[in-house]
Order: sequence, then structure tokens, then C-alpha cells
Amino acid sequence: MFYKITLKFAMILTAMSATAEQERIDFADPTSSFSAAEITAGTDGVGLGLTLAGSLTPDWAFLSKLEARNNAELYRARLAAVSSNFGSGLMLDYIKHEDFHKDIEDSKSDTLVINAMQVLPLNEGKTLIVPIVGVGYTDNDLARKKTNIWMVQAMLIHNWTDQIWTNFIPMWTTGFSDMEMKYGIPDQEVKSFDIEFLAGYRFKGNQNVRLHVANNEDDTTEVWGAYTYAF
Repeated sequence: MFYKITLKFAMILTAMSATAEQERIDFADPTSSFSAAEITAGTDGVGLGLTLAGSLTPDWAFLSKLEARNNAELYRARLAAVSSNFGSGLMLDYIKHEDFHKDIEDSKSDTLVINAMQVLPLNEGKTLIVPIVGVGYTDNDLARKKTNIWMVQAMLIHNWTDQIWTNFIPMWTTGFSDMEMKYGIPDQEVKSFDIEFLAGYRFKGNQNVRLHVANNEDDTTEVWGAYTYAF
């Protein structure tokens, strides 16, 4: 496969209370915001992340997140506006991969997507269904030009207790056209289906640990753990 797209909206969106020190943070809530530092480690290497959050209006907050993943082979920048009052969110998501193709050394790619989401609460808010749609482009060193894409995701979140939650995230990506390739490579259909599952545990009000399992478009499975400290 001569493209790689991995854009999951859920992982930037977390809790909007007063501050991490004042209240317990609902890490499962996808319409809230907080500032945080994060470290990850797993089959795709180690990573670091920093999220900064603040208020835009009485109803809307902003989130900005920078990440280095895959032993600094993948960089990700995200900017979002979310509203817990309306259950809505918008996000700009950019990924730069320094070595996206396992068989071609130093093969670079980049992907940009604009997403919109709406939270649908069930079971007195213990269960959340969150449809997400996005449009953007993907490009890499082997392609002649950018290929426009659209994406559909869904977060299926359930709070088992006040401290434990799970999130199941299926994601479909399709190109508006085939990716035109260079070097005599046949044009590639941009079409993928990814699944991610995570289980999280909150402790001390403003910290959590999570286990992630993802099956990607090239049928590989990745497993990683994450620790988040909100401030």
C-alpha cells in the first residue's frame, strides 16, 4: 500500500471542567478540554504529547495538541473547538510521517483533515455515540499530487464506573479519486477501514492510564499504553 492515513479524532478530545486541580476530569467526555502532558509506548515505539486548552466563549473552548510518535518518525498537530453545552466539536488535524512505507526508506507523507462531530448521549450519559465526518487531502513522495479524501468515524464510549471507561472507534476513509502515482507505480485506490479500542482508568482526579489496540488499513495490529497528566 502506497499511502497511510491514521487520523483518529477521539484522542485530542477530553475533559472541560474548571481546572485539573479543582475537579475530577471526565477523560471519556469528547466535548471537553484540558491542558495535559502525555507519554506513550508500544509496538509503534515511544511518543510524547502536549495539549494546551482554554476558553473561547462561555459555550466554546479550544484545544491545541502537538505529538511526536513512532520514535519521532510521526508528527501530529491538532487544533479544535469544542462545546460541552451543545455536544459539538470542530477540529483541524495534520499528520507528517517521515517514513510511512515499511519497504521504502525515508518515504514521507502528509495528511490534513477538517472534522466535525456531534455527541449523542444515551443511558443517562453513561453511553455516548459520537458520529464524526471529515474532508481533507493526503499526499506522499510517491504520488504525483495531493488526493482529496473524506472520512467517517464513530466513537462508541461507555463509562463502566466513575473511573473506568472504554471507547470503540471504527473509521472509514475513501478518496474522491485514485491517488496518481510516480515511477511507473499503478494508481492507487484510497480506501481503508481502521478500528481502535481503548480502555482507560482515571486516578487522583487528573491522571489516567490507557490501553490501546488498533487494527490499521494494512491489516497490522498495534498495541500501546499511554499515561496522561492533566494540569
